Amino acid sequence: SDIASWIYVNTSTRPLALSLNREKLANDLRRQAINYIKPAKDGRIELDADNKAKAFEAPQEGMDIDAETTAQHITEGFASGSSTMSIAFERITPRVLGDGDRLGIREVIGVGRSNFSGSPTNRRKNIALGAQRVNLTLVPPGEEFSMIKTLGSIDGEHGWLPELVIKGNKTLPEFGGGLCQVGTTMFRAALASGMPITERRNHSYRVRYYEPAGTDATIYEPSPDFKFKNDTTNWLMITTRVVQNDNLEFTVWGTKD
Repeated sequence: SDIASWIYVNTSTRPLALSLNREKLANDLRRQAINYIKPAKDGRIELDADNKAKAFEAPQEGMDIDAETTAQHITEGFASGSSTMSIAFERITPRVLGDGDRLGIREVIGVGRSNFSGSPTNRRKNIALGAQRVNLTLVPPGEEFSMIKTLGSIDGEHGWLPELVIKGNKTLPEFGGGLCQVGTTMFRAALASGMPITERRNHSYRVRYYEPAGTDATIYEPSPDFKFKNDTTNWLMITTRVVQNDNLEFTVWGTKD
């Protein structure tokens, strides 16, 4: 009785042909599988007169009934005498409207994460300010990203606080201490995105904030810097956020190659 309304009879053929109406099938199943259905939400990027991102709304991938595959499952189930058929789902890819289409920024191509639990207050504030400075950074195709250039002057006048930094084999308090958390997270995001790393230096010794070993990147004005090149044919955009207070997440948006 559930499936009867989905049956379509083609009367123009001899013998009559039966099939399933994909639209009715999908509409009915959406009501039954409502907890699994999620509409896609388009994103938007807006640039200012200087071609800098002034606003960004992230797209959200959707989920819907795959009517064609589900109909195939039902048909095969009847043919085999089965009383159970699986519902198939498909991912719905959203668009990035506004300047996103023009720049070729369509999807997530890589994410970097790090954890800074146990950090003192000044270190946390420096990390938050560093993430804010990197957020919505645009990297043109063929161009190089520089973390030092993106952060700007690292001193008390520009809002940075004194905190411990590694200099050679010593740990000393200086303005911007903790920014290597930002450099490390960006390094991981660039690696995940498949970007060629053009400058990166590891720390002099292991620090628990940057575990696992070998995935860290130290930065210190004016050097060492962390750099990577956008070797795609479209623009990249970097977004940043602090997740649940102790987790830093950098996302690289663009078009996968």
